Order: sequence, then structure tokens, then C-alpha cells
Amino acid sequence: MTMPSLPSRHRLRDLLPGSSAGAVDLRDRDEPDPRLVQAAARAAQPYVDRSVQHAWDVHETSWDRLDPDRAVPWPVRASAAWAWRGLVLAAAVWVAIQVVSRLTLVVYSLVVALLLVALIGPAVPRLQRLGMGRTPAAALVFLGGVLAVLGILSAMTASLIAEGPDIVTNASSGITRIQDWLRTGPLGLEDRQIQGYLDQAQDWIVDNQGTLTQDAFGIFGTAGNILTGLVLALFTAFFFLKDGERIWRWFVQLFPRRGREAADEAGRRSWTALVGYVRGLVLIAAIDATGIGLVLVFVGVPLALPLAVLVFFGAFVPIVGAVVTGALAALVALVTNGVTAAVIVLIGILVVQQLEGNVLQPMIMSRSVSVHPLAVVLAVTAGGLLAGIGGAVVAVPLVAVLNTALLSLFGRARKLPEEVRDAPEGAPSPHPEDDARAERQIEEGPRAEGAARGGGGQTTP
Repeated sequence: MTMPSLPSRHRLRDLLPGSSAGAVDLRDRDEPDPRLVQAAARAAQPYVDRSVQHAWDVHETSWDRLDPDRAVPWPVRASAAWAWRGLVLAAAVWVAIQVVSRLTLVVYSLVVALLLVALIGPAVPRLQRLGMGRTPAAALVFLGGVLAVLGILSAMTASLIAEGPDIVTNASSGITRIQDWLRTGPLGLEDRQIQGYLDQAQDWIVDNQGTLTQDAFGIFGTAGNILTGLVLALFTAFFFLKDGERIWRWFVQLFPRRGREAADEAGRRSWTALVGYVRGLVLIAAIDATGIGLVLVFVGVPLALPLAVLVFFGAFVPIVGAVVTGALAALVALVTNGVTAAVIVLIGILVVQQLEGNVLQPMIMSRSVSVHPLAVVLAVTAGGLLAGIGGAVVAVPLVAVLNTALLSLFGRARKLPEEVRDAPEGAPSPHPEDDARAERQIEEGPRAEGAARGGGGQTTP
């Protein structure tokens, strides 16, 4: 590149506006004439521009040679950026799963407490509207729930004690009837074949005696953990009933100021969805238990009440629980009352479950939770693989809560004005009065809103 030559001092003097040769004598001046300086700047501008452009061209050429990223196509760079961010998220999820797996007892206790509060918590604001204080109302609701559970367990125990001898007698005669049916029924087995199967079962028990003993001790250890978790869950549930609103406000304050209102709204909507899910699930479980219990009573199967209670609790595991508890009821009917009774019980269970799955569940659950059946199946399967029965129980409410929270957050983001949605973190809000009002609402809690709803007040832990 050819550089322009700078003008001489005499040339600069000639460039002065309105000047002529000899009009300005530079040798007689101690300081340069401002007009001369301006003229020099104008004359040197092309030289400066070309020098800067030349330096930039050299810099670009050198940078292209030194930086290998500029040689990589943009789609590849974008894919790599998404890939490493995805790996970071996957690592964070893996760490969270590892932490939860180490704290299984605490996590399950917390989940059970939340489910209990979602079921009985709405009664606390109703008692408060009757003039009762927060702590007495929470204590009364908590004690009522505990007494209800103890009453059900007491009834089950009394039924087991009262019908125990009859069960042993009926089971012995039932096994004899099953053997007769195997000989005279469509299978047509011979006595030596039946005895061979019985000998194989006995040999298996003898060979696995050590494993079964270890499993028995493991059951006792598991029972101890269950008792500890139950006490922790009850303790946590009481404080959620008593101080749930205060705990929730503290949790919301952990978010950045600009995100508190969105977090508060998403959390309250998720809690409403969880309350609706638990209420609907309890109603469906009660209908299942009542229907199957009536079938068992009609057929004359012993332990109808304990089996109905098992069906009730089994309904809390979607899809799988009802099938397992129903099969157990049919098996008891087979052993104690024979094949005909077992077939009648099985038909009754299928009718009740079809009515529940195709009529009651869509009608009840659609009002509070909108989760596709495929999502339910996948969630139950994944939860069972990751955490066993407890994971299967927790999977569906967790999916319902996350679905509601994400819909709330994404819907809110779409409704935000552009200047708020695109503002950097920490930037002042264009609507400070709205932020102040939202912060006051978070501080005060939803007491006024719960009072306005009348009987529909809810407690948010």
C-alpha cells in the first residue's frame, strides 16, 4: 500500500483559508496558529485513514491465520456450544440424582409430608375463618388426620385377628379344591405331576433359606427406616400446616427480585394442581376400594376390609398398583373360596377398574391436572426404575407439578413486554410500581385472596 506524503510547512500555509504567500510568517510566532493546525489536520486525514485501514487489514489477516475457530463453519460452532451446555446440564442432573439417592429417607419424608398437607391442608384456612388461631387450627387438622389413619389401621388389625383362624381353615380346604381342579379341570394333571411341582417348590425354599433369612432381616431394617421416615414426615407435615405460608415466602425471597413474582405465581399454581391431584386420587382410590370391597363381601371372601384397604393404598401407584392389589384379592378368593369365587372377584375387579379408568379418572383429574396418559406411563416406569415403588408413587404428582410450573413460567414470559423480557439481569424495571406491588403481595401472602374464595382456601407450604 502506497502511503500519502505529508504536506510541507509552506504547503500548509498555502492551505489556510484566505491566505496568500507571505501572508503568515511562521518563523515570527512562538505558538502555532490554530488555523494552521486545523489545516494540517485536514491535510493529514487521508494519511491517517489509509494507515488505520492498512493496520486493520494486517490484523485481520494475522488473526485469521492464528485463530482456528474462524476456520470452523458456524453451524459446527453452534452445535458445539449447545453440546457442552447440554453436558453441563446432564452433569448437574446426575449430581442431583446422586444427592437424592443418598438422602432417600429425607426426600421421601418430605414428599409424604407435602402429599398429606395437600390433602388435609385446605381445612386450616376454613378453621381460621371460624375464628380459630393458626396454630390451634393446624394442630386440630393434624390430629384429625392422624386419628383417621390410626382408626383404619386398628380396623384392619381387628379384622385380621378375628378372621385369622377361619383363613387358615379356608386356605387348607381351598388348596385341596385347587388340587382337585387341577386333576379334573381342563389341565388334567396327574397326582405325580402335582406332587412334583410341590416338591420343586419345597426344594427351592430349602435351597434359598439363607437368602430368605437375610431378606427377612432386611425387611425388619426396612421397617425401621419406614417408621423413622413416617415420624419425620408427620413432624414436617405439622410445621407445613402451621408455618407453610411463612416457609413459602422465605423460599420466594431466594430468587432474584425480578423473578420473585413469576416464581410465586408458578409455585402457587403448582400447589393448586398438586392439591387437585391428591384430592382426585383419594376419591378414585376410595371408589376402587369401595367397589372391590363390596364384591369381596358379596362373594364371602374373608379379610374383605384389609383387602379393600390394600386396594385403596394401591391406587396411589397409577396403573400398576390397582392391578397388583386386584390380583392379590383374586388370589385370596381362589385359595379361600375356590375357582368360581375367584372368577367372580376377577370380573368385578375388571369392571370397577374399567369404570374408574375410562369414566371417573378423566372426569375427576381433568379439572385439576392435564397430563397425557403416555406421560403417566413413562413417568411411572421411569420412577419405578430409578427409585422402586416410592419413585412410581412420586412420579405422576411430580410430573403434574413440573408441567404446571413450566406452563406458568413460559406463558408468563410470552406475555411480558419486550423491554422487560429482553432486559439484562440487574437492569432497572420499566414498571417499578408494579414490582413494588408484587413484592408487597408476596410479603403479605394470599390471606386476602383465600378469604375472598370462601371455602376454597389453601395452605401453601
